[in-house]
Amino acid sequence: TQKFTANQDAVARMAFNGVLPPVATLRPNEDIIMGNSELKGTINPEDYDFKGSAWEVFRQIPEFAELEVKLREGLAKKGISAKILPELSVDDYCYILDEQLRKYSNQKCIKFMQESHKARNTKRFIREYETEFRAGMMAMKGIRADYVDALIMAMKEGRTDLTKKINGKSVWKDEWADQPVINVHHIVNVKDSNAMETDGKKWYNVNDYENMCFIVTYPQHKAMHALETSAYVNFGKRRNIGKKEHYRIQPPQGVKCMLGFHMMIYDRDYLKLSEKEKAEMKAKNENNPNRRSGSRGFVGNPKNNSLAARRNWHNQRADYVKY
Repeated sequence: TQKFTANQDAVARMAFNGVLPPVATLRPNEDIIMGNSELKGTINPEDYDFKGSAWEVFRQIPEFAELEVKLREGLAKKGISAKILPELSVDDYCYILDEQLRKYSNQKCIKFMQESHKARNTKRFIREYETEFRAGMMAMKGIRADYVDALIMAMKEGRTDLTKKINGKSVWKDEWADQPVINVHHIVNVKDSNAMETDGKKWYNVNDYENMCFIVTYPQHKAMHALETSAYVNFGKRRNIGKKEHYRIQPPQGVKCMLGFHMMIYDRDYLKLSEKEKAEMKAKNENNPNRRSGSRGFVGNPKNNSLAARRNWHNQRADYVKY
């Protein structure tokens, strides 16, 4: 199975979120990024050839390619030798870009693109499916109309998170404490597969709208990740699963939004296909070993997650798993 490289994984996630990682989370090579005082002022930005370096991955994302001028300026300003470019890691490049862009922003995470892929996908989805989404949300038990209105308004702005930052902390309206959070899930996940190449597309198309499904965070989104592990996973006290088997849950074929395991919004173009075409598409995807979503290793106890109480995740269990 062809995999994303670690560099592709990191860059694709940055493009999805539209921000560089916080500097505090980076692990740059200090010997490199400190530069060479003797070379400062002797290197022209145009002297750098990035062939064979991690920047070749970055520059395949248009928004990163546009930052190459600033990157070159940053490298030259530090006196970093062109000979050691292949040694620079993704973190090194992010650190240098952060320094160059920092004067334009005082945010914790530097925004490097006007609109993230996540925001673009969110806007397109609610533009095309607002009626179905509103009806589906209102059909869920205990949903508040004012919450749905606010959520749709936020999605039209490219957001799915209704929390607000107060004194550095995300604060949720008390009256919305039991309302479901909506998030975006990759159908072909960034971490686990490079199936885009097998479909005649490039790896960076992993963030395209066609590869997105909107999902209720609890329990669906967590389940997508939790069941994809060969580690021991305990869902409450009902059943223990995944001891030696690999479970895989993905958005069903043609689904654009999962409001529940039995409440879904389907892509209109998919619904127009004949039953034969749907069956052929389903068989192709089910037999594709690359089509895997989620990440490995989620073994957390929902009781230890502060959000779990709000989402009542523990009580919804894993009834949908087929043994």
